[in-house]
Amino acid sequence: MSEHKIVIKYYNIKMLMTLDCNMLLRTIIEIYGNNICIQYLHMSQAEQNSASSIIDGMTAVNTRFEVYESVGDSKYQRRIDLEERIVNQGIK
Repeated sequence: MSEHKIVIKYYNIKMLMTLDCNMLLRTIIEIYGNNICIQYLHMSQAEQNSASSIIDGMTAVNTRFEVYESVGDSKYQRRIDLEERIVNQGIK
């Protein structure tokens, strides 16, 4: 059985831990099973800038994290469907 490689890029560690961590892990394990390798990376400044906007002088984070799945040697595909599922299930 091959190992699934997942990369989670997060905007802010506190936000990830308080809002998304439990549902993120639950969803990934439900989809990929127990044979997974998850790497957590902090978003670069450029990624943070594209994941947020300034509204009335305050930063609004539009994308709290991004999920990438390995699809080959050094190639990763973003899984927006999983990101939306994790956020939507976590809100309930």
